[in-house]
Amino acid sequence: TPYILENVSHVITVSYHSKSDIQRYFGIDDNKITVTHLAADPIFKPIDRDNAKKVIFNKYGVDKKYVLYLGGFSQRKNIARLIRAFKRVVNEIEEPLNLLILGEHSRSFKYLWQLTEELELCDYVKFLNFVPTADLPYFYNGSELFAYPSLYEGFGLPPLEAMQCGIPVITSNVSSIPEIVGDACLLTDPCSIDEISGSMLKLLTDGDEWHKYSLMGIEKAKEYSWLKTASETLGVYEKCIKNP
Repeated sequence: TPYILENVSHVITVSYHSKSDIQRYFGIDDNKITVTHLAADPIFKPIDRDNAKKVIFNKYGVDKKYVLYLGGFSQRKNIARLIRAFKRVVNEIEEPLNLLILGEHSRSFKYLWQLTEELELCDYVKFLNFVPTADLPYFYNGSELFAYPSLYEGFGLPPLEAMQCGIPVITSNVSSIPEIVGDACLLTDPCSIDEISGSMLKLLTDGDEWHKYSLMGIEKAKEYSWLKTASETLGVYEKCIKNP
C-alpha cells in the first residue's frame, strides 16, 4: 500500500475520517485525496412494518419483537459487547424480545455462541447466518431498532440502510460514524455496555424517542445518493486527466 500510494495520481476514499487516517499513516498531501461518501441502496425504504414482520416469521420463524444487528463478525464489530448489553435489556424489559444477528458465520461465531450460552441467552439471541440481500429491507423494517456498536468504520453502510428504512439506530460515537449519521442516531461509547443497553432501553420504552429518531434518520439519509457519489468520482477522473 505505501508503494501504491507513492505512485498514484489521486486517492478516493469514503469519509473524512478515512482521509485523516490515510494522511496520518501515509503522509499523502491533502490535495491528492478526495472524499466521496457512499449511499444506501434504494431497496432500503420504509415498508409496512406488520407486513415485514409477517415475511420474517414465514421465512425465518421469528415470532417475537427483535433488535437487529448485521454487518459482519470481525472483532471490531463489537458483537460480544452487544450481546452483553442485550442481556441487561432482557433483564429489564418484560416483553419477549430477540436479538437477531445476521451474517455468514465466521471464525468468531464459536466464541459468540459460547458467550450466548454462558449468559443463558440461547432462547433470545438468534444467529440467522447468511440472508439474501432482497430480504434485508424486511429485517430492517420489522425490527424495533438497529444496533451497530462498531469500534471502527471507514464509512459504515448498515446504519444508513436502517435510517433509510425509518428504523431508529444505536451506533458508536467513534471513527467515521458520527460524520455519516450526525445527530440522527443515538450515539454511544462502544466500549460501554451500560451506554449500549441504556440506549436500547430508551428506544424500546419511549415511543416519542422512537419516532423522533425514525424521522431524523429518514431525513439524514436523504443527504446521500449513488448519483452524487458517481458525479464526484467522475470529477476526480476528469481532474486527473487534465492534470496527470
